[in-house]
Amino acid sequence: RIDANGQTTKVVVSDLKSGDRLLVRPGSSIPADGVVEDGESAVNESMITGESKPVHKHPGEKVVGGSVNGDGSLRIRVTATGDQTALAGIMRLVQQAQLDINYQQLVYDNKRSILNLNVINAFKDYEQQKKALALEEENILLARENVNIVLQVYKLNSTTLIQLKEAQLSLQQAYNRLIAARYNAKLAETELM
Repeated sequence: RIDANGQTTKVVVSDLKSGDRLLVRPGSSIPADGVVEDGESAVNESMITGESKPVHKHPGEKVVGGSVNGDGSLRIRVTATGDQTALAGIMRLVQQAQLDINYQQLVYDNKRSILNLNVINAFKDYEQQKKALALEEENILLARENVNIVLQVYKLNSTTLIQLKEAQLSLQQAYNRLIAARYNAKLAETELM
């Protein structure tokens, strides 16, 4: 730190405050954000900006805490310390981005779980419908067989014969509806896969 008399004293970074004047020697790290008041030097800001080439600094230009002074001495006036520096801001942004990514991952995982449950439930419903259709088909086939047996075994009068034929037609229509329902269930199964 440079005091009002121009004398320099070593201080810890935590003691710096905005408005302090600092002497940054060649090869030293710049301890806080500031503005160059005197001197010229190439400053390595790669840690902050990613730029591999040192940036030439002269009076009036901003310097960023955490960058490294090159061959020249710089006198700077501190503009930000601690949580107010550009480096602290970058760290906050990175931390916020990580939190956002974690939150987005949780939302994605939650939606994926709900979708999986819906698919599982739809598959279970499909399996139950398939079993019910198989049972209905079996009952229709048995009823048709019984009507055919009755027609063959008994010689019936014309009214009873007409009633049995109507029952046979009704059973055939029920069987056709069953085939259509089975086809629709097969389409639903294809969509689930």
